Amino acid sequence: MRASFVSVEETATPGRILAGMDRAGVDELPVVGDDGAFRAMVERRAVQRHLYDRGEQNATAAMMAEEPIASAKPGEPVDDAIGRMLAADLTVLPVVSAQGQLEGLLVLDDVKRVPDLVEAVDEGRREHAEVAEAGVTRLLTVCSLGSAALGMVLLALWIEGPAYGLPVWVSWVDALAALLAFVGAVAVSSGEMFSVPLWAVAGIGLCFAAGVGHSWHDGIASTWVQLVLALPFFAMMIAIGAALPRRLRIGHRTAHVTTGP
Repeated sequence: MRASFVSVEETATPGRILAGMDRAGVDELPVVGDDGAFRAMVERRAVQRHLYDRGEQNATAAMMAEEPIASAKPGEPVDDAIGRMLAADLTVLPVVSAQGQLEGLLVLDDVKRVPDLVEAVDEGRREHAEVAEAGVTRLLTVCSLGSAALGMVLLALWIEGPAYGLPVWVSWVDALAALLAFVGAVAVSSGEMFSVPLWAVAGIGLCFAAGVGHSWHDGIASTWVQLVLALPFFAMMIAIGAALPRRLRIGHRTAHVTTGP
């Protein structure tokens, strides 16, 4: 970790910031206040844009800085900090105390000088991502098969329901829900998020059919099965709604990991 003086004050101008970056050999520096408190991070691209594209030679670091994507704490394991850098595709990471003071700067090029450290962290992240991906794949498979099975049950209710006292219009709701279930099964097996709203519509439709069908028909026995079948749709909606975005984040982070030589 580099010392906290590898930083710029809030009033620093573009020329001074670029000079500090060149001396430190980095493309991003932390911005600190007069009291040494960490404020934000300023990137070389932002400085060059203000200086060369807009001709704002008197722009200050405070004007060009942005909130950091990630930061580290002084006492945390270096593996965790490096993993956070790789996940966010960062080359520098500010180390900030619990009181908000800048304690130093972790630079990826410095860390790479430690033999096999970055590679080991990267490998650990990849293994974790593979385990998480395998779990999501299993969940997708279970939900796909479950949705197809629910579709078969609903299809049978559509065909045979009226013979057992099911209101005809409720059986047609079952037919629509069956169609949504089959489409949802195919959609989730290919990793498409639109399976989530399909299952939501199917579940809501079955709940509606159960509630209204019971109020219009003698006895709850004719519509209770619709309410029971609605619950798995809502469960799948919640599970896949949480799993698929996570899968996208894992893929995005893995694709951006660059360890270098």
